[in-house]
Amino acid sequence: MRRSSLALLTFCAAASAWAAIGYARFAHPKGDYAVEYPSDWKKSYGIQALRLAPPGKAGEQVKLTLERYPFGKESPATMADFARSLLEQVPSLKKLDSDVAADVAGRKARRLAFTETATLRTKQGDRLAGPMREVVLLVPVAKGWYVVKLAGLGREYDKALPEFEHLVKTAQFEVKPAKTAPKKP
Repeated sequence: MRRSSLALLTFCAAASAWAAIGYARFAHPKGDYAVEYPSDWKKSYGIQALRLAPPGKAGEQVKLTLERYPFGKESPATMADFARSLLEQVPSLKKLDSDVAADVAGRKARRLAFTETATLRTKQGDRLAGPMREVVLLVPVAKGWYVVKLAGLGREYDKALPEFEHLVKTAQFEVKPAKTAPKKP
């Protein structure tokens, strides 16, 4: 079999596996946002945060979060202050890979990408496979902003990045919750 034919078969097999992924939809109970994410990912949420992680060991190396800001007294007061706090970590802890404008759900957002330059270690002191990379989207809304972030290590990060892009593409903010029809007696 020729090398190009083998590459094509490999690509087709991988593409069919990607197509097999099902998506779940999560809509915040208050109507703050709605997103689609891989249905096999673990989900947890609170009042102002949604956390997603791939199943199995990959979930230890990759995290996807969506958080509403500002919150509490320690939180930066503005989206610009939040971005500034991220950029203050360059170059001592992180390298800025990109800082570009983005469109998220029809809103002018800011997309920052970083690669950590510090050596990462486990609690036991063992070196982690790295480097840690992250993409951070800052999305303005009426009373604050959302931070949509993917952080992870190595190949698991690369595998999760398309899912992050899908979540961002399908995101809706300040969605009104569906009204239920009153029950008839």
